Formats: sequence, structure tokens, C-alpha cells
Amino acid sequence: MADTLSYRQNVDALSAADLQNFRAGIAAAKGISDNRGYQYFAGMHGIPQFRCHHGDLLFLPWHRAYLYTLELTFRELSAGFTLAYWEWNSPAGHAQGLPAAYTAENDAAGNPNPLFNSPVNIDAATIDQLESNPQTADSLDFSTSPPLTIRNPDQPSQLPSQAAVQRIIDGSNTFTDFSRRLEQAHNSVHGWVGGAMGIVPVSAYDPVFWAHHTNIDRIWYLWQVAHPGAQMPPSIATAPLDGFNMTVADTLDINHLGYEYVIKTA
Repeated sequence: MADTLSYRQNVDALSAADLQNFRAGIAAAKGISDNRGYQYFAGMHGIPQFRCHHGDLLFLPWHRAYLYTLELTFRELSAGFTLAYWEWNSPAGHAQGLPAAYTAENDAAGNPNPLFNSPVNIDAATIDQLESNPQTADSLDFSTSPPLTIRNPDQPSQLPSQAAVQRIIDGSNTFTDFSRRLEQAHNSVHGWVGGAMGIVPVSAYDPVFWAHHTNIDRIWYLWQVAHPGAQMPPSIATAPLDGFNMTVADTLDINHLGYEYVIKTA
């Protein structure tokens, strides 16, 4: 277990100072063009690297390793950086939809809000393909160069509810069943946000992606607490996770990874 734990909080419950630090960390990562930077990590999930896992039992472990590695890397750029989660299933989520921290174009000081959107630095040919494809043409703002992420959220009431998430936690006695059911809820939130979040190739470029997936990781943790005897299928326990020097087994204890969740509903 790590000597000290970092605590991932609900983004709606962050103090003004914590939110400022969180935004500063994202902004710092956006200013780095190498493999420590925002664009590199976004590109691991979709264009151009496509290392992510969906629709299989590596979905949760791969994304946990992804968030963990990003958090440690961004912390090297901005001391104390810690991810925060968007609890879309909470009463606040159903009242407001996207967190206020992500919907303001500027922060309290009038500076551009790094959580509002992000450029997508991909090659021109891929941009042309996305723009010309009817299924992806509304994923980005192609009027800028590079294009910017956009969102087209539905009504907040259409987000998965607290009761629905609790049914997933309580009603899934095996990791296989839990992973399948949680991934369905995960997919629905991506579709709910729309825009860049609605398609895998560019979803991770939208800053709200990280808050969404941190909530998915939090729900997995809550399931682990509720089902302490549940075992990972032996067939994947030693499976390596593409892009990281980690196996599935390395992801199972978040305290050994050095973090914990502040379970506070906004």
C-alpha cells in the first residue's frame, strides 16, 4: 500500500482552491506536447493509438490503469494533481447534467476554462474523414484548426439514476456480470453527452471524459467493497494492459495504487 493516499473527490464538491488546482493541472498537461501531455493521453484511447478496451473483461482494468497513469504523469507537471469524478447518477447530476466546472467558458478570474473543451491535434486526413462522415461530422467543431471538442447533451433526467447504479452494484455477483452491466451505463453517458464524447476515436479529448471514467472507476470500487469475495476470472488476472507496465491483477486494489475515493454526493 502507498505510504500516503490521494483522494479523488466529486468535482461538484471541490472547494474553489481545489477546483483551481485541478484546472491548473489540466492546463499544464495541455501545454506539453510529448508523452506526458494531454494530447498524448487522449490519443492513447482513440486516434491515433486506439489502445482502449471496450466490450470485453479488460474494460474496467484497462481504464483504471489509464486513469492511474495519467494522474501520476499530470502530477509531475502540477504538484498535487488528483482526478475528480462526475457523479452523473447523483441528484445533482440529474438536476444540472454536466458539472458546472465543465460548462463555463472562463474561470472565476476570467481566464479560459481548460475543462470547457480541448483541441484535437490529429492529422489533416483524419480530420477530413471525420468531417465528411455523417456519423462523426457533429463530433467536433471543424471551423477551427485544430478542431475543438463540442458537446450536445440530452436532458439530465435521461442520465442513469442512483437507483439504477445501485441495482448494478447489488445485483451483480460476478465480475463478468458487473462489468457488462456497468459498461452499458458507461456507454449511455457517452451517448448522452454527445459530440466528441459520442464516438470512441475522439472521446478522450473532451475533458469531461476523465471525470466520467473516474466515476466509472469509483462505481467499480463500490462494487468491490460490496462484494469482497468476488474474484477476477483467472483467465484474465495476469493479462497485460496495453500501454502500461501493469497486469489486471495490479489494478485490483486502489489503495495499493495510492488513491481513495471521497464518497460524498453533491
